[in-house]
Amino acid sequence: MPVRYDRAVATRLRVAIVGDGIIGWSTAFELARRHVDVTIYRGSWSGAATQASAGILAPYTEAHHGSALLDFTVRGLSVYDAFVGRLRACSLVPFESRQSGTLEIAEDPERAAALKARMASADHL
Repeated sequence: MPVRYDRAVATRLRVAIVGDGIIGWSTAFELARRHVDVTIYRGSWSGAATQASAGILAPYTEAHHGSALLDFTVRGLSVYDAFVGRLRACSLVPFESRQSGTLEIAEDPERAAALKARMASADHL
């Protein structure tokens, strides 16, 4: 019996995501919106990074000035409100989300000088 080639089935992507924290679920959500078949695999430390970050998006305090990580996280922060909007549009459960800034405290004069220098050279704020 001849095998029938079905282009739609043959070209549909299938992706496995290891980790069921906020990053894993967010990635799955965005891929599914793009018609990708997604399977999420839980690890033994389910959602560990999500709990550690406590939902904080603070690229300016988590990455070094001028680094690729800072550029990446600032871009993520800039599209976050739109992402939340997409979630709200399809969620049956209301949820709260807000951006309220971050506070970085200098514990000593050296840290205060470093913070002042970083803020003076910050072209991304």
